[in-house]
Amino acid sequence: MARMWTLKCGVHGQLSQSSTASPACGNDHAIVRVVAAGLQGGAWRELADGEALPNRALGEYPSPLLVGIVQDPSGEQSSLVGQAVAIMPAVACGTCAACVRGEALACQSPTRAGFRPPCVLAETLVVPASNLVTLVPGRRLEEATLVGTAAGVLRAVRQARVCIGESVAVFGTGLQMVLASQWVRVAGAYDVYIVGDDPAGLALARKLWLGERIDGSRGQGSEQILALRAGQGVDLAIVKAGDTQGLKMARKTIAVDGRILVLETPVVAFPGAEDSDNAPPGVPDPSEIRCPCVSWSRNDWEIAARTWGSGRLALRDLIAEILPLSELVRRINQKDLGDGTHVVGILG
Repeated sequence: MARMWTLKCGVHGQLSQSSTASPACGNDHAIVRVVAAGLQGGAWRELADGEALPNRALGEYPSPLLVGIVQDPSGEQSSLVGQAVAIMPAVACGTCAACVRGEALACQSPTRAGFRPPCVLAETLVVPASNLVTLVPGRRLEEATLVGTAAGVLRAVRQARVCIGESVAVFGTGLQMVLASQWVRVAGAYDVYIVGDDPAGLALARKLWLGERIDGSRGQGSEQILALRAGQGVDLAIVKAGDTQGLKMARKTIAVDGRILVLETPVVAFPGAEDSDNAPPGVPDPSEIRCPCVSWSRNDWEIAARTWGSGRLALRDLIAEILPLSELVRRINQKDLGDGTHVVGILG
């Protein structure tokens, strides 16, 4: 019987590699050989914490975003053989009240596609065919580990209903903010202003041609934008939840009938789990639209994959490090991965 390697959570936050029998393929499923896995550095360490994970619910810890090659699908999925795919990690249970209503995205008991704790990664996975999003041939597959993240930001930006020709101010140059800047461009925004206090982030905005770059290190980003616009506010401002200074500037920057999109970074990785850490205190501002940057909509994932495949969504420069599997495991075990940066492991 064929065998494959797996990575499992050990004690004291250490990952260990072992061998197990390769999985068999069932109806409406496919066997996928995983070639790349991406996650933020701090989340990789959290995922490897062997003491904490067994006592935590499925929805309370992150899942690597996986990309692979279809090896052996069930008969009706034979056209997928050899296809590069991104794997949507959440599988609806099919039996809870939400699933019975046909609202699988609100499933209260989702499972992880392909494996469950203490397994963190595996060489091959059996995945429902409905969880596979095909990728354009010829692109660097490590970049596609950000397709799911891009889909989550797309879902949030959609809530703001960006129109062709609108003006947008983006406060921040982190991963989600750079993706938001690209999505508003794709949606047709004309004047886009990127406000940040990180020189490297502003340099990236310049490299990707995201829009007018504004140094916000002195807290005067809104004044600079208004000066550039002869006192006219922007139609939309985008800010990350928890960025108090950015939110203050956003409120000064929008037009009278403008709106603010607040991107909430969920502390949970799966649908159905509660996340109250981002809840705004008091009565919400009617101009503010709050939306988590997470999506389990196949449509969002497919749009993100196609937009990336067409070259209109740049992901390569958003990856901090690309590491071979052995080096990734070593860095995780030594707790030597930076927080807030997307780190990709090359598995095969």
